[in-house]
Amino acid sequence: MKTQRVLLLLAAVLLAGPLAYASGPEAGLKDVHFTAGIFHSPKGIGGSFRFGGQNALAVYADMEEVYAGRALYPGLRVSWLHPLPLMKKTARDGSVFTFYAGPGLTGGYVRDKGEWYGFMAGVSLGAGVSVGLRERFVLSLELEGSAALQLSKNTLLDSWVTHFYRNGWRQALYPQLKIEYRF
Repeated sequence: MKTQRVLLLLAAVLLAGPLAYASGPEAGLKDVHFTAGIFHSPKGIGGSFRFGGQNALAVYADMEEVYAGRALYPGLRVSWLHPLPLMKKTARDGSVFTFYAGPGLTGGYVRDKGEWYGFMAGVSLGAGVSVGLRERFVLSLELEGSAALQLSKNTLLDSWVTHFYRNGWRQALYPQLKIEYRF
């Protein structure tokens, strides 16, 4: 029971930091805005949010082995990325192409490489391109890999086991598509 409380506290800290940082004008950000949309990838499906243009949050159902029919239930995963613009180009029609890359955090309750469910937390690295269409819609295509640890219950030994989360790099080349509306 104590282990679950520690993991819940760790998850709260991991989520509170990025959300507090993404607060907008207090951080001195220019062009502050909020976008919300959908996240779709072979990794899973869910919601996508951006705060202040510099913080991207994805909350999604981790579909490891669910699409293949080898698991009944998806996991839940949260991924925060701090994308730093590397290059911006504006097209004649006003669309803005932005190439970006940046570090982030990830965590959740997920399945690892088809074996068992467990609590996962770690760091991530993402890169991609976004297209701002007509000042309101943003279409993004990105790749994201993570280095994380997973704590899971081994039912055979009736004990908790910590191991390296193998899907973090195995799924790094799975494309992630985000379609968002800018408020």
